[in-house]
Amino acid sequence: MDIAAKLSIIFSAVGAIAGVMSGFMTNAWLSLLIAIILLYATYKLISNASKTSTGQFMGEMKKVTLSNFSLFFSSLTTKGELDEKETKVRFWFASYFIMWLLLWIMVYTILLIY
Repeated sequence: MDIAAKLSIIFSAVGAIAGVMSGFMTNAWLSLLIAIILLYATYKLISNASKTSTGQFMGEMKKVTLSNFSLFFSSLTTKGELDEKETKVRFWFASYFIMWLLLWIMVYTILLIY
């Protein structure tokens, strides 16, 4: 599995956890604060854990360098050797935000019903 796919899954899972935690909160500002803290913690853990790692790219094993916090709510992913680098901008905030918002609304609504 590609590193970008793994990171998308990680951010979606942490967004789901933040959404469930936020659903139990009675204060909306506290829920938003929890979401921001978990997003920041996830970015920091991912950026520290995966500064440089190996990944599958076009059938060959090559060095993959991740530089987080280069752009607001995004990461720059550089793949390839020195002479043939490919840099892409990945936005993981959208998957995090959608999972957080959906699960926050669902859990809060379920708690209001019961």
